[in-house]
Amino acid sequence: MFLSIIREKAETKLRVVYDGSGRETPSAPTLNDFLSPGPPLQNQLWDVLIRQRSYPVAISGDIEKAFLQVRIKAAERDALRFHSKHPGDNQMRIYRFTRALLV
Repeated sequence: MFLSIIREKAETKLRVVYDGSGRETPSAPTLNDFLSPGPPLQNQLWDVLIRQRSYPVAISGDIEKAFLQVRIKAAERDALRFHSKHPGDNQMRIYRFTRALLV
């Protein structure tokens, strides 16, 4: 399930927001029910702070935009497809993501 967020401005942009806890019917499973969280991949903050003190210079960066550079192979894009109906149009359209999703 996903929601469309539209901002009414001169340049209207569409942003897809996934609701992993949304249900199609009360008895249907959610997307979160099928996802395995796995082990935490983030470094422990304390370990990072201690390790940084052993070097004279600290470098940090924001990698948010880097994920938008990861392309999905054409053969694997069906796993990232979604269906959408536009307002006033009964035709179902299928879209596929070509870049990695930000989660």
